Amino acid sequence: MLGLPPAVLVPDVDRGGLAAAARGELDGYWRGALRKPWLWLRDVYVDLGLLTLVRAEATLRTGRLITKREAIDRLPSLGVGPELADEIARRRRGEPVRVDACGRVARARAARSPSTYMPVRSARGGPRPRGAEGDEGGAARADLTLAVPPTEDTARMAGKRSAGVLLYRRAGCGLEVLIAHMGGPLWAHKENSAWSVPKGEPEPAEELADAARREFAEELGLPAPDGELVPLGELRQRSGKVVTIWAAEGDLDVQRIVPGTFPMEWPPRSGHIQHFPEIDRAAWCTLDEARPRLVAGQRPFLDRLAERLG
Repeated sequence: MLGLPPAVLVPDVDRGGLAAAARGELDGYWRGALRKPWLWLRDVYVDLGLLTLVRAEATLRTGRLITKREAIDRLPSLGVGPELADEIARRRRGEPVRVDACGRVARARAARSPSTYMPVRSARGGPRPRGAEGDEGGAARADLTLAVPPTEDTARMAGKRSAGVLLYRRAGCGLEVLIAHMGGPLWAHKENSAWSVPKGEPEPAEELADAARREFAEELGLPAPDGELVPLGELRQRSGKVVTIWAAEGDLDVQRIVPGTFPMEWPPRSGHIQHFPEIDRAAWCTLDEARPRLVAGQRPFLDRLAERLG
């Protein structure tokens, strides 16, 4: 190759620049991928996802880039088991690795578990990464830390809250709301008590209203309206989960909905993994039509909506 060496052409990147790039990689593509468990049935997501996470963690802690080979050696530091780490190393060397359907499901769970170590910004004035003191060259210090892995109690509590948006419109027949029929074989032949307001669980430190908008978009494949969110309060379900719902006025063509999917072993104990839509259809319904269709714990939101709108 002719020309100047890369070190001359490419400007130096200080520690702050490396940290920003690492955060951007994780908070951009990979944070979204972690919310889609079906992706992690594929080898490429297991390998690249975990190695990217390890390399970013090293950059945020030490301020330097590490190779993929070094990242493989560090996989156990994020809780990756020796079998999975060896599998990734073998594929990296070009060796064939066979994983059956059940093994892929177990591997997907294991591959996503280190996401609790996702690097995040620390509170202003928080602890600096190890090695930040005394860095040569006056490079910018990255004010970062790692999220603390949840305890068993906090993990249970995280799964006990969800947030969603109940979309409504004013039609000739009166008020209509958009509800979605839950997907998968367990709900396929059920109509009453088998529909839901589009909702889902918030991420750590995510505002509930932001989570409601995000989950609406992820479940339906279309964004929630930009207008005002009208709070309808919260309701505790029989499972113990607390559901918080906002109402928003808008219109949406149900034919344009593109739901996400999830993997499931079906038939049970068959070892065969199938993918099912998170919702299999959505519909505009009057309040009277929606009431028997919604799961019982969400029906009071219809009354609250009617009261708020007069």
